[in-house]
Amino acid sequence: MAYKMNGILQVGGELSSKKVFSKQAEEISKRGPIGARKKEKPKTLESKVNDFIGNPKRAVAEVNSRYTTDEGGKFDKGRDRARHMTTAQYTTEGIRSKLDMIPFSNSTVNKLVSVGLSNIFGAAHEAKAGYANLKKGMPITDVIAETAEDLTNNFAGSIVGSMDKTSKEKKSIVDSPKVKSILPDGRGFGNSGDYKPDKSFLYKKNTNKANNNIPKGLYVIKK
Repeated sequence: MAYKMNGILQVGGELSSKKVFSKQAEEISKRGPIGARKKEKPKTLESKVNDFIGNPKRAVAEVNSRYTTDEGGKFDKGRDRARHMTTAQYTTEGIRSKLDMIPFSNSTVNKLVSVGLSNIFGAAHEAKAGYANLKKGMPITDVIAETAEDLTNNFAGSIVGSMDKTSKEKKSIVDSPKVKSILPDGRGFGNSGDYKPDKSFLYKKNTNKANNNIPKGLYVIKK
């Protein structure tokens, strides 16, 4: 007579429970140790918005590449301006594309709303970047001046994003000598909070009395 244990035959020509468990253990051992499950960090609100409107932050890599490799450094100056303009352009385009999907929506109204929201998002980002720079020790006057420059370039980029032009035409506007001459380059007040500066980047007051070139008390970059 064949006896069963948990549904597995124990005698006769059938597999015993011992053999079954041994085989299972062998299969498990081949898989290797099971690593600890990684906890996914929750996304920030800014990153969620960025994903929703088509990742306008891709402008950072695009502009950095264009302004360092094209035609022997032709676009080296004004990189920060172009980066803010292009990010705002993509943000405006991303918002507008979402609004245009709404049935019976008005294109002109969508453009205006897209420009407004783009600048609101940009202002929120610059506020965060400015606070980060204050924590690094950047003087508040420099933070205010840099933020004003970035907001100006963001606004200009949002206008470009609302235009009914091709991507190539918009890129030409961003890189045009006329636009470069009008808008600030964003490089006059230290590193922007969007970049990740070297850890040695700090501001400190000059206390070296022997250094006649820099007035005592002036903020300088610590090296």
